[in-house]
Amino acid sequence: MKKLLVVLLGLLLMVGCSSNSGTDPNNNQTPSNPVNGSDNTGKTELVALKNNDVISTDFVEITVEGSSLEDEYKFVSKDSGITVTSGLSSKSGEDYIFIKCTLKNIAGSEIEPKNIIGKVLINDKYEYNLDVFLCDEGAQPTFRAKPLVKMNYLIYASIPDELVKDFKNAKFTFGFEDNFEWAWDKEASDCKYAYTYSVSK
Repeated sequence: MKKLLVVLLGLLLMVGCSSNSGTDPNNNQTPSNPVNGSDNTGKTELVALKNNDVISTDFVEITVEGSSLEDEYKFVSKDSGITVTSGLSSKSGEDYIFIKCTLKNIAGSEIEPKNIIGKVLINDKYEYNLDVFLCDEGAQPTFRAKPLVKMNYLIYASIPDELVKDFKNAKFTFGFEDNFEWAWDKEASDCKYAYTYSVSK
């Protein structure tokens, strides 16, 4: 009889120990696969830019010079006595909001700075896709930047005149990949390099 009681007590102790495995001292269940950090989305942290900031990577340097809201914007060159004009041409009922930058390709070969992805949010409500305009110091428009050549670079969106009259604020969000590789199937925050730039009235 005593031997039977000893065996039963031993079994009860084993069951008790096994039921407590995987718990902490406060009797809370311990997760089997804890996640480090709360953001497990793989999104890039957006860097907030301001005037005179320089985006510096191992393939490009982009200097932020300022922003504007215009019906057109022109680059003019009078090299060799010849006047060359290029830029954003006015369209009926539309204006341009843009970040004016200079760009220098520090990679070993040509790059295509047009390959950025982004949007601008106007008055915290209206969203428009971004595009870019690139030209050299001779005002010659191009899609490609040669190594070590300084370029004029506009990041812009076309918006209705109605928003210009009631403009309060704008937030640009844009991103790009190494060497401006193709990124049109991504959001800005999915890109390796991602930025914001805010403007207020």
